[in-house]
Amino acid sequence: MELEVQQVTDKPMVTRQNSRRQVQEQVRDAYSAAAERLRDNHPFPVGRELALGLGYPKKILDSLPAVSVEAMAGVSNVSIFAEIPPGSTVLDRGCGAGVDSMIAARKTGPSSKVLAVDFSPAMLARARRGAAESGA
Repeated sequence: MELEVQQVTDKPMVTRQNSRRQVQEQVRDAYSAAAERLRDNHPFPVGRELALGLGYPKKILDSLPAVSVEAMAGVSNVSIFAEIPPGSTVLDRGCGAGVDSMIAARKTGPSSKVLAVDFSPAMLARARRGAAESGA
């Protein structure tokens, strides 16, 4: 299996670029802060308790690298219930710390490819470390 982690770069295409760019930067900064400073207060839930609350099984979370689980900031558990056939190519857009990417990589098997992209360099750093620790 191959897990590739990349940064998304945006080129705003609207006339109100400054406003849109500012919002993008604020959101990126908030997610990056969640990855860099886990113990701080964030404007959204982060971590293992969030993942458990979203329905991720404890057994699966226990099997994933802590570097990814502790910074999880997702909104659903699609990777848990999605039918992902072996050998698939999966795009995880907005991968964050890589929890869903690693779950998808396990489901698809050794002949697969998971492409994980995000706009937060700090989250991508966690996703890369998690992928390396998991052997993906």
